[in-house]
Amino acid sequence: MKSWIRHFIYFVLLMVLVVLSIIVGKLSARYFSVEWRPNYLYFLLSFIIFICIGFVLGFEHFYKQIKKHGKWHCNLPKLLLIGLPAFYISLTNMIIFSYIDFLNNTIGAPLIYLFQRSGGGYVNLSQIILGLTLITGFYREDKELNVYHDSNFNSSL
Repeated sequence: MKSWIRHFIYFVLLMVLVVLSIIVGKLSARYFSVEWRPNYLYFLLSFIIFICIGFVLGFEHFYKQIKKHGKWHCNLPKLLLIGLPAFYISLTNMIIFSYIDFLNNTIGAPLIYLFQRSGGGYVNLSQIILGLTLITGFYREDKELNVYHDSNFNSSL
């Protein structure tokens, strides 16, 4: 029964985050139609919301790691090979609409090409992947304690 309740809570959190993302998207579109320029606060809110969706999707893994004993370790290949590109791609809106020529001509050029070809739907997906990678990129090695059994006493070494 605990599993059902836990997964229902995950579902509710995901639905709340999806509704928030829709509201932020509509507010951003309304602002853009009036001001004819993007509002970076909406980009930042969208960025945070979709990363939180990734966190919710990976929270069960993180919760299991918290219960373990031992030192925390970092899955560096996962963070560098999946997390870093996802972070780069998830900044597309902020880089493209910054209107800073240096950014757009250097690190923004591939992002502008992708944005023009696909319409930008990949940005939210990369933000979810980033959140999931960040929360599952750390783990604990569960080391068992060596136990010495004697008839007179029990002690952990």
